[in-house]
Amino acid sequence: MSDQFIRQSNADLQKRLDTELLQVQGLEVHRQRVIVAPSAFTYRVEDSGAELLVGVAVAETADAVENWSIKRVLMTSAGPQVSWPNGSPDFKFAWTLRATYTFI
Repeated sequence: MSDQFIRQSNADLQKRLDTELLQVQGLEVHRQRVIVAPSAFTYRVEDSGAELLVGVAVAETADAVENWSIKRVLMTSAGPQVSWPNGSPDFKFAWTLRATYTFI
């Protein structure tokens, strides 16, 4: 099976996944190469130390436009705690207004 080469490509060629099975010292090792098209999303991250704010929007969305999904991640002794503005993960918030939202 180490000679087998599988190529999977979608019709618009935005993403290609090549998988090759290799034989290394008697062990089977899987190696993947992924070629990804430019992201369809824009990301923003603000790390204040106490909390991490992560924003996601459709590519090229302006920061002041209310089309962002913003989440807050707090690291607690019990592990990470994730919350959203007004408890909503919807794409209806502005990145520039992130400090004014109540995260639930």
